[in-house]
Amino acid sequence: MGKRKTPTPVIKPTEFDSIEQIDRGIRKFRRLIGKVNALDPKAIRYDDQEIDNVEADMHNTLMDVFGLMSPMFQKLQHPHIWHGGHNTGDTEYDRQDKFAAGIPQTVKKLEGLITHLEEQKEDFILPEPERPEPQPSKPSASHVSIHGNVKNLSLGDLTEQNISAVVILNVMADAIEQSTDIPEAEKKSLLQKIRGLATNPYVVNLGSHALIELLKGL
Repeated sequence: MGKRKTPTPVIKPTEFDSIEQIDRGIRKFRRLIGKVNALDPKAIRYDDQEIDNVEADMHNTLMDVFGLMSPMFQKLQHPHIWHGGHNTGDTEYDRQDKFAAGIPQTVKKLEGLITHLEEQKEDFILPEPERPEPQPSKPSASHVSIHGNVKNLSLGDLTEQNISAVVILNVMADAIEQSTDIPEAEKKSLLQKIRGLATNPYVVNLGSHALIELLKGL
């Protein structure tokens, strides 16, 4: 019988369940950055066990955050705090320098992973709903005296049939009489002037159309 073929592992992108899960991963990588920065090349040799411990922590964190079969873990599963090649002719000083140069490079990789996770959070953020355009406010109503009757009319309701200079003067007279801010002596003077205008033939004959357009433009 022929040997059974071993199924090829399926590599699939990591699917996060929530923003909280992503935030946990971000916190883990930030802790790793602190551990890497704590490695002092002036005090630790390039082959010290402490470096191996940090690299193992990075390996486990990558697997825990992204998953064993994720593209990110498959690419970065063998972290090495090192920058430069491994040459047989390197001296102890060369290797120590490459270890020292590997610290900021490793921090950059971890920062890149945090940026990647921050971008993944956008899948859980709903776009802001479009705000409706503000509608123009309807003009407020005014008391208008028409043929001795008082009505509430908005500026949008004004027509040549229900507005005239005399109507406007009546509104003004009514407002003055009801005002509590105008002294009584001043009221009498103002009302007398308005009544005089209301009987003036030139004012009475002012065109209704012109008055309407003027009021609607206010």
